[in-house]
Amino acid sequence: MINLAGKLKNRVEVYGRIETVAESGAVKYDYGFVKKVWAAVTPCLTNINVLGTKDRSYEGIAESTVAMKFKFLMRIDALNVQNDMYFVCKGQKYDVMYSIPYFKDGSYMEVYTTLRIENDDNTFKGEDGYAY
Repeated sequence: MINLAGKLKNRVEVYGRIETVAESGAVKYDYGFVKKVWAAVTPCLTNINVLGTKDRSYEGIAESTVAMKFKFLMRIDALNVQNDMYFVCKGQKYDVMYSIPYFKDGSYMEVYTTLRIENDDNTFKGEDGYAY
């Protein structure tokens, strides 16, 4: 058995669909906080796509989209992962794609997520005009 507990250094908030009842008595689903878990976060794949001004522009500003895949390694009994969940770690939202058991040790699982960041060209420029 591999001891991976020392690598689970990131505190991750888990959000999922929670069933609520509206005032009319109808059942609806909202996203809400589920729990916090410890996980190891590893980047897997980056796909940067800069879209042209004709395709995606707002008042002459071109938008760029960054999509990155991340792997979250966590204890298998910490959470029942579903595809409609998302994680929040260090202020960024990660959408769950799928999860598989960690085959080297059955007490852990790997959850693959997608981080999407959509920014315009001026997002990283400060008031003085320099990019940060």
